[in-house]
Amino acid sequence: MDTKISNTIRQWIPDAYMLAGGNVEAYGTLSDYQLLRNISFSCLSKLDRATAKDIDDVARILKVINLLYQSDNQYIKHAIDNVFIKGIITAQSTHNFERHLTIFPPALKHRYLKIIFNN
Repeated sequence: MDTKISNTIRQWIPDAYMLAGGNVEAYGTLSDYQLLRNISFSCLSKLDRATAKDIDDVARILKVINLLYQSDNQYIKHAIDNVFIKGIITAQSTHNFERHLTIFPPALKHRYLKIIFNN
């Protein structure tokens, strides 16, 4: 089933099907939560490599996630908070905290910090 999350990601992150192991058919069957979890893992691996292209890719992905977060849909906000942001926070360490703060858009940065402080 197509949702706002999957449609937006499919439209703005066309290579997201690679997050389903490169299988286009499997990509279409991922739930919103699975898709957001896979994207957060992809962002983490790109941030670990930290090449200029990887950082640009993560910034582009974060802009799309931020675009979704700006909607008034509580389901989307909760999915992003509980899966995407928490997925990134679980790999949090002091050496990558500053990098995360500089790359996150303001609204997501606020949620990122709030989730860290509440946990």
